[in-house]
Amino acid sequence: MSDEIIGFNRDGAEQYKKIAREVTRRMQNETPHRARWQQQKGGGGGAKWIRFIIVSSDPTTSSAIVNIRQRSFTGVADGSSLSDTVIDSVYDTAGCYLNEINVDLTGRSGFAMLMLVDNEAEELHFGVDGAPQWYWMVTGICCPSLSCS
Repeated sequence: MSDEIIGFNRDGAEQYKKIAREVTRRMQNETPHRARWQQQKGGGGGAKWIRFIIVSSDPTTSSAIVNIRQRSFTGVADGSSLSDTVIDSVYDTAGCYLNEINVDLTGRSGFAMLMLVDNEAEELHFGVDGAPQWYWMVTGICCPSLSCS
């Protein structure tokens, strides 16, 4: 083995410093002490999700009143006119989650995502009453709890 030290010559060191300064400049934004990667939020681009418990449901309108148990965001939830933890309507656009009678759905956990109202959702859930811009679309319901004796 050789006792040679491998390193940059003076020009190489200056070029390395120049590149490091340029990369740092590109990463900085309006808060110079933070780089862009430190500013990013996780969760798939800021999608708003809730985990809920069903308070009451109506299979004829594919909707339910729910209590929020967890959320992927801070602040008031869109559609929470009753309180910060109650949403007055989540909707089952797929037609396969809120299709049981109220007594069977009450107390079950589920998940919903905040979605833009499209033509399908407007026709299914809002009709001539006028649609909001956003609505909570149910994406899953947990199976009923069974107890075996």
